[in-house]
Amino acid sequence: MVTSMFLHASIWHLVANLLSLAMFAPRVARAIGLLPAVVLASIAGELANHCAAWLIERPVIGASATVFALAGAQLLLFPHDHAARAGITLLIVVQAVLWFAAPNSSVAWSAHLIGAALGWAGAIFIHRVSPGQRGAPRCKVRQE
Repeated sequence: MVTSMFLHASIWHLVANLLSLAMFAPRVARAIGLLPAVVLASIAGELANHCAAWLIERPVIGASATVFALAGAQLLLFPHDHAARAGITLLIVVQAVLWFAAPNSSVAWSAHLIGAALGWAGAIFIHRVSPGQRGAPRCKVRQE
């Protein structure tokens, strides 16, 4: 089954999403486990694309919402990594500014923001239902 996350407007769109996934996915997967990270990214990315399509009244494609879901999850999972927190927060603020500055852009800025919110919320849920978690990631948080 092909979903909106696997469709891309160009090879550069695909490459940018793959590089971004390579930045966020490993750390989140180490913190919550590979399967929960894949499920979180998949559900949040697809749901964010559909919500954004409903908001902007046109189809939304790409894995950018999935990338932002992993970034949002990282914000929750690594609260003491101030450098990552600052970078991700800045990235989210830029997305919000672009959404309001260019609402008719071909880029679905809203999908990015919804993805980040769903990733953050999904990470909270995973922490609450995972046995033995008690609010701490499975891996030790260290400054990188």
